[in-house]
Amino acid sequence: MNYIFEIIELNKFTNDLRTLYKNYFNKWVEYGGDPLTALHASTISTNEKVISDISKTFKEDIIENFKFFKVLANGEAMPHTDSRNVAINIPIIVDVRNTLSFYEDQGQNEESKLWVDGKRVKTKAQSYPKTKVIESHNTTNSFCLNTRAIHGIATNCDKDRIILSISMKDEYNDYDKLKQMYKTNDLLRT
Repeated sequence: MNYIFEIIELNKFTNDLRTLYKNYFNKWVEYGGDPLTALHASTISTNEKVISDISKTFKEDIIENFKFFKVLANGEAMPHTDSRNVAINIPIIVDVRNTLSFYEDQGQNEESKLWVDGKRVKTKAQSYPKTKVIESHNTTNSFCLNTRAIHGIATNCDKDRIILSISMKDEYNDYDKLKQMYKTNDLLRT
């Protein structure tokens, strides 16, 4: 199906991102009602040096925002689609047992539950019941993800999975466009 492609050039930021994460104390929001089956997210300031360095790696001004995403140890982010169309993700703390799976769409969905400071907030993200897995990936390298495809994450181990997720601006919020830019060396400065 091809909902993902690797961008290994971004792996060079993993150690600096790990340091940023370990010293990070901002607020987290939760997509889902149960912490063990939720995706936890926190927006990161573009003033952080490593975030600025990542921004400069892209040839054009295409980035909307940066967030840490966390799936708890022995947990999973249930099948969902995002409110955005595409994401570029850089692993920070990952394990080879972590899996990103894509699911068959059987037409059943509901608005994802987004919790901020204990209060439910509206979102365009959608949740889906677990269905047949179409494909699964190990995500120890940086990658671009079609977030409009139904996907979920399982940690499959006793440590949290942490990534940096990058959202794109306007016309760059398009999986096929980013894939083409990457193929033609128009995405990153090398």
